[in-house]
Amino acid sequence: METNEGIQSEITVEMFDRFARIMRDKGWLNVDSLHNAGLLAGRALEVGPGPGYVGLEWLKRQGENARLTGLEISPAMIEIAGRNAREYSLDGRAEYVLGNAMEMPFPDGSFDSVFSNGQGCTDARLSGSSSG
Repeated sequence: METNEGIQSEITVEMFDRFARIMRDKGWLNVDSLHNAGLLAGRALEVGPGPGYVGLEWLKRQGENARLTGLEISPAMIEIAGRNAREYSLDGRAEYVLGNAMEMPFPDGSFDSVFSNGQGCTDARLSGSSSG
C-alpha cells in the first residue's frame, strides 16, 4: 500500500517493480508525451519515480549531456530504481534522492524540467522547484 511515506514493504516494492516492468515492456509508459511536451535534454527532475522506468526510458533517448534526478519518498523504491538504472547502464547519468516533494531538497533553478507519472503533482508549491 502506498502512503504519504511511499511504498515501504519490500514485497510490495518488488511486486510494483514487476508491474511497472510489464507496463514498460508493453510500451504503456507514454514516454513520448515527455518528448512532445519539449523535455528533450538538460537536467530533469522526476517526482515520485518509483522503480524509475519512466525517467530511465526518457533518459536513454537523450544525448549524453542529459541528467535525471529522481525524488522518491521510499528508500526501498530508491534501491530498486538504482538497480534499474544500472541495468540500463545509465547509473552515471541518473541519481535518486530520498525526499518529499512537498519539501523540495533542491535550490530553485536546479533543473531544466520537472515531470511526474501519476503522482498528482499539481500542487502550486511544487512550481518553484524548476524556476530560475
